[in-house]
Amino acid sequence: FITNNSNKRRADFLSELESKGIEFTGRTEDEKLGMMISASYTTANYLQSQGLRHPFVITSDTGLLEELRLAGVTQYFATVDDQGATHPHFRTESMRAVEPDIADIIQAHAEVDSIVMGWDVGL
Repeated sequence: FITNNSNKRRADFLSELESKGIEFTGRTEDEKLGMMISASYTTANYLQSQGLRHPFVITSDTGLLEELRLAGVTQYFATVDDQGATHPHFRTESMRAVEPDIADIIQAHAEVDSIVMGWDVGL
């Protein structure tokens, strides 16, 4: 099972598939997760493998952040917090070309070593 949706963890997609009647008879949880590839999982593992530990993450849900944490990438700056609430910087008109803009926000976080663009319904 492959999806380009970054708003959920692989475990969330598996639960959804199982609730729709897809059976993974006789498989362990790890085996089932191994059958699921998602944008959030792939991104998290790529960042981890490249030593990128401080991404700026643009997303409107927590799935991508959860996969980052599972991969050991925990020092991110994101448009939402770990509970899914929009970060204060992004509750303003900043996303609509009004000061401060994204470049200013990134400059204020000098540790950012990459930018991850997930699905953000607020953009």
